[in-house]
Amino acid sequence: MKNEVPALVVVGGFPGTGKTTVSRRLAADLGMPCLAPDAISGVVKSSLGDKADLVEPTRVAYDVLFFLCEDYLCCGTSLVVELTLGWDFHWRFLDGVRERRPQAIFMPLLLRCPHETAMGRIRQRYREAPDAFSPPDYYTAEQKVLDIWDFLERLQRPELYEVDASGGEEDTYARVRQYVAEKLGHWPASRLYRAFKP
Repeated sequence: MKNEVPALVVVGGFPGTGKTTVSRRLAADLGMPCLAPDAISGVVKSSLGDKADLVEPTRVAYDVLFFLCEDYLCCGTSLVVELTLGWDFHWRFLDGVRERRPQAIFMPLLLRCPHETAMGRIRQRYREAPDAFSPPDYYTAEQKVLDIWDFLERLQRPELYEVDASGGEEDTYARVRQYVAEKLGHWPASRLYRAFKP
C-alpha cells in the first residue's frame, strides 16, 4: 500500500500467539507487503543448498529483512513485518528506523497470551504439520526460546500496543484491525481476507 506517509506495522509475540496468521491476514487486507525472517531464512537455506553451513541463514535473513524494510519505507510503501520483538537487536533496528524515518507511522503490536495457551497451539500445529514446524519440546527446552519469553514478559515500551491473543483468531484480529484502522485513519473497505497457509 503506497501512501504519502508510509506505515510500518510490526506484529510481534511469542510462538503460538498467532503473529504469523495476524500479520499475513493484515497485509492481505491492507494490500501491504509482509516480511518475516523465517520465510526469508528458508529461501536463504534453499538457495545455499549444501553450502548453508558456511553462513548463518537466520542472520542473513534479518539483514535482508531490515534492508527491505527501510527500502520500502524510503519509497513511501507501507508494510507489515512479523518479528517476535523478543530480542534487543529487533528494538535497536526499529528505534533506528524511527530515527531515520520520523515521518513514517510506526505501529509495533505485541500479541500476548498465557504460556500454556501458546504451547497448546504449538502442539496442535505440530500434530497437523510435523514437517513444517519444530517439535513442541523445542519451545520448552531451547534456551534462546526461553529467553524470548522472558524478554517479552519484561518488555515495557510506551509505543507498544499490546493485544490479548488468548481468544480465537477472529477476536485477536478484530482488536488488531481496530488499532491499525485508528492509527491509519481509515480501513480499505474493498479488500477481502484470503487465508494463507505457511
